[in-house]
Amino acid sequence: MSLPPPSVTKRNDILGYKLPFVKSSAEYVAFSGMPSLGWSFFTQLRDLTGLIFSLEQHPIDIIDAKARKDLDFKDTGFQLLNMKNEITDWDDDKQVRTLS
Repeated sequence: MSLPPPSVTKRNDILGYKLPFVKSSAEYVAFSGMPSLGWSFFTQLRDLTGLIFSLEQHPIDIIDAKARKDLDFKDTGFQLLNMKNEITDWDDDKQVRTLS
């Protein structure tokens, strides 16, 4: 299945971005690291191959929340709050520690 490339709207929303998901038919997925020459080579190769063949791509939409004021918490699962930022230098530990 070939999906069309993602598109970007005027509001900076990314529509149709392809993201890999594990197939619902997969019994399990294992990853034991990238194959390296050693005793575990075949186990790592088997797990990596199984992972690759158990993935499928689905299109998702990434919405720029800062450009929208009409997003509801019940629909999105988050709430955008306006925050005053008084930090002028993010490399200054004194200023950054005031956030916590």
